[in-house]
Amino acid sequence: MRGVGRTIALATITLLASTVPLTPASAAHDVLDRYCSETGDYCTYVIEKDSGDILIGILAWGDYFGRARACVTKDTTVCHGRGARYLDKIEMYQWRIVWQAHYPDEGPGRYAVRWTYRAGGERTRIGPVLHFDL
Repeated sequence: MRGVGRTIALATITLLASTVPLTPASAAHDVLDRYCSETGDYCTYVIEKDSGDILIGILAWGDYFGRARACVTKDTTVCHGRGARYLDKIEMYQWRIVWQAHYPDEGPGRYAVRWTYRAGGERTRIGPVLHFDL
């Protein structure tokens, strides 16, 4: 069953790169980086819309992480937290942040995205660090 969940989660990220749940249907997307857990319970992603907006997010089958925090690093590190919202059309939970609206543009180069959540008073990483280039 583990492989099935992972396959479904990967297919959902691919679907998000070409369809409605994140933006109006007329917008296209490119998946810049992604990771799905071995169990397929969640995926983290970085997507660039045709408009140039960069979306960083998590998709999960449940509200596993409460208020998750995304830290973006290039020259400096800036972190912002988000609660999940339920997406009826795909029956999944999503944490999503528009990079341009919440993080500094530090010019061309490689940016790193690290998701964490609080578990028992400690910050716990959600998947590996993702990257995107400007």
